[in-house]
Amino acid sequence: MLDLSWNYLGGNKSYTRCMAESLPKLQVLIHLDLSFCSFSEEESRLLAEGFRGNQIIYGLHFEGNFGYVNHRGFVVVEDTDSDVTTKLKYPLPVSTNYGMKRIHGCERNTQRYYFRS
Repeated sequence: MLDLSWNYLGGNKSYTRCMAESLPKLQVLIHLDLSFCSFSEEESRLLAEGFRGNQIIYGLHFEGNFGYVNHRGFVVVEDTDSDVTTKLKYPLPVSTNYGMKRIHGCERNTQRYYFRS
């Protein structure tokens, strides 16, 4: 497992190209976390090409970058004029407390439950 999340790896195309070229050659890495690394659309496309040649990585995290990991484990980068990417706000600021807005506090549950035997 290699966790590179929350590192500013994007913005350096030569590094991203080198990383994309080395991905098909990796034979021991089975889990990779590249979440919130600020990869641009072009860099995400380069990485997506690199991941296509790798059949070893089972776990891949790519949240917070352009694109997403589909149900088959491939990185998919949509066109910038599609509906999906126009709704995304990139790059996601670190100060947004990503994922914490779902919790609204403690409330008493007034719903009645009926159990059947």
